[in-house]
Amino acid sequence: MSKTRYMAAIGLAIGTSLTVSWAGASAKDDARSHYDRALSLVDDNQYAEAIVEFNRCYEIQPHYAVFYNIAQAHIALARPVEAVEALQRYLKEGGREIKPSRRSLVEKEIVKQNARIATLSIIVHPDGAAIRLDGNDIGTAPIKEPIRLGLGTHVVAATLAGYKMASQNIELAGEDKKTIEIELTSTSSAGDQAINGGLTDAPQSQKDPSPAPEQSGHNQSSLQPGPSTAATHARGSLSNSGSTMRTVGLIGAGTGVAVLAAGSAAYFWARGKHNDAMADWNLGDKASARNLQSEAHNIVTLANIGLVSGGALVGLGAVLYLSAPSSQHNAVAAASSLSLRPDFQRGYSGLSVAGGW
Repeated sequence: MSKTRYMAAIGLAIGTSLTVSWAGASAKDDARSHYDRALSLVDDNQYAEAIVEFNRCYEIQPHYAVFYNIAQAHIALARPVEAVEALQRYLKEGGREIKPSRRSLVEKEIVKQNARIATLSIIVHPDGAAIRLDGNDIGTAPIKEPIRLGLGTHVVAATLAGYKMASQNIELAGEDKKTIEIELTSTSSAGDQAINGGLTDAPQSQKDPSPAPEQSGHNQSSLQPGPSTAATHARGSLSNSGSTMRTVGLIGAGTGVAVLAAGSAAYFWARGKHNDAMADWNLGDKASARNLQSEAHNIVTLANIGLVSGGALVGLGAVLYLSAPSSQHNAVAAASSLSLRPDFQRGYSGLSVAGGW
């Protein structure tokens, strides 16, 4: 709504409110002060603050005309839900005092604002979760009635003790009827539950209803780890160490492959320089040919370094991976071998791989 139309609407409300019979000089002055301050805020386009002053005016000296002004401020702020509520209250409290022509205009405005309102049903599991809409608390699940909202994007968030907070964004257009569903997940992961279950069941598995012959009336054996417990810890330590070695091995091998690729690329680059040098030599440009040949020589040196170091990294990574201590990898590592080296021949370059498994 333009400022001109808004002020015209406010003027209609003022014309009605001037007929109010104020009860008491102090109340009249106080209410008039808030009302005038609200109109001043409207002049400065501070509609939210104007609504606060209009509401305070109504609290001191109630009159239905104030709700029309409040509705116009909400319309200026693009708040159709609040605008419709204020206009409906204006018609209800004004009753027969509102002329039919004016009532008709207000009803048309209500229809217009309703077209800018959407309805949203919110479903949250489990029940009891606190729900916030656009940062405001709206209650706990289940929310039984759909919520009327203005156009645009809205944020629905849900929280509950023992569960992870969850939120979703939803975009609403005029007269949309949508449903949003949020499923909260417990803060206890499946892995934690499995570990807790194992700790809970361990003492029960140690309780034997029929005591062994070597027991002498004291249940001390259940408190001390036996050979099987020590073996389990040893296997766990080996498994962790093996996992680390395999990870380092994979990283080293991957780095080596990258270095090998760079070395191979450098070799072909040097070969191109060499071909250019030969072409310049045949054309009689010996100075250029010597420069190109020198560059090719330097690049070949870098290529050799890259190929050798890359091969070494790949070999080291393979050794670490295959020799990592593990119940499943020890036998494989003992019977496995791998070698990787650069191979240069006339008209050919690459890598030679040999091994046995």
